[in-house]
Amino acid sequence: MSCGITIPDDERAAVAIYHGLVTTLADELETEYSAEIDIPNQETQAEYEKPRFKRIIRVGVDAAETALKQHVFLKSVHDEIMAKFKKKVFRAINVPALYTDVKYASLSVNMATSVSRVEEEHYHYVLKEAESYKSLVSDTKIKRDITQQIKTLSALEPDELRWVKSSGLSYQLYIYTKDGKQRCNLNHAVVLVGDHDIPPEVLLQRPRQQRSDVKKRELAFSFNGGTVRDHNGKERDFESVYIYKR
Repeated sequence: MSCGITIPDDERAAVAIYHGLVTTLADELETEYSAEIDIPNQETQAEYEKPRFKRIIRVGVDAAETALKQHVFLKSVHDEIMAKFKKKVFRAINVPALYTDVKYASLSVNMATSVSRVEEEHYHYVLKEAESYKSLVSDTKIKRDITQQIKTLSALEPDELRWVKSSGLSYQLYIYTKDGKQRCNLNHAVVLVGDHDIPPEVLLQRPRQQRSDVKKRELAFSFNGGTVRDHNGKERDFESVYIYKR
């Protein structure tokens, strides 16, 4: 069954059309039903990102039928784009999540992290830089500490090690309805339809101080970096490095 929208042959153009539809339908809810639209971390988003990503669209119960029709329409457009470009997963477009009979919701904002393997070349580079730092630093305690760090890292193979790096902010929305609590990762638009005529409130949770995936991993190498003078008297900067066990 056709969605009634002509999907262009260019993938980027198709994505742009889909994002435009999401924006248009959000504007409709705002105009017709006085929807309240929240954009987390809006001050750090580029202007072109604001209409498209991580929006929480809150409406009263009178908008439920319209919101459901919009959801069905966007799902049909999404499915046609997926079929046209033979995609099983296409993270550039997501159907906005729809929740009804919402009493209230809470938003959790935390640091997101990415985990990657330590390549052998970079492993040896880190050891080499650590040895250079040890040869240049004069403080006995620091020299002793970096020696121990080198010893610990040298006893491990590269495939036993991981980088854990910050990759921005992570948003999780907890939605409370008469049926209980549901969790939603806020990586696309979410429509919350209240259980009465007032849009449901979204409460902001206190952020965690550190991601759990960092807490659970054991540090294999910890170097704070610093600036020392080399043998020619020139200043040399060393970057901080933190490597975790797999």
